[in-house]
Amino acid sequence: MERLEQFAALLFQNMPAGAERERACSAVLAKLQEDYSQYLKDGLQPEEALSQTLICYGAVEAAEEEYRQQRLLSDYWRFHRKYKPLIRWGLAGLMVIPLLLLALFSGFGSRLLSVICWVCSLAVFIGFLLVLEYMDYRCRRRISPEKRELAPPEQAEQNKPAHPAPKEWRGTE
Repeated sequence: MERLEQFAALLFQNMPAGAERERACSAVLAKLQEDYSQYLKDGLQPEEALSQTLICYGAVEAAEEEYRQQRLLSDYWRFHRKYKPLIRWGLAGLMVIPLLLLALFSGFGSRLLSVICWVCSLAVFIGFLLVLEYMDYRCRRRISPEKRELAPPEQAEQNKPAHPAPKEWRGTE
C-alpha cells in the first residue's frame, strides 16, 4: 500500500498545498486501494495487482517501471542462487587445477612449460571470478535501493511462522 500512497502523492505534487489537495489525494488513494484489494480478491499476486491498479488508473509508465523492477529482482535472485556455487567452483579450480598442471608438467622436465600453464590457468580462473563479481555488481546496481534488501521469494515463504503469534493479553477484555 505504500507504493499506492507514493503514487497518489506523486500525482498531486504540483498542486498547491491545502485542504483541496488533501481531499483529492485521499479520494484517489481510496480508489486505488479499493481497486488493489479487488484485484487481490480476484486471485492476482500482489505485484500483479499493483501493476493492474496503476494501469487502470492511467499510470502505464509507473506500471512498466514496477514490472521492470520485479523482473530485474527475479533475475537477480535467480543469478544469486547460482552465484555462491559458482564462486566455490572458481575458488576450488583456482587451487586444484594449477597444482594438477604443475604435477603433470613437472614430469616432462620442461619447467618453463609448466610455469606458463600454471600462470595461464591462474589467469583463467581469476578472470572467471572477476566476471562473476562484475555481473553481481551490475545486477545490484540496476535494482532500486529499497528492493535490494528484500528477501528472495523462497526465503520469505520459509520465514513465515507456521502459526500466528498469540495475541497479548491486556487485562480484562
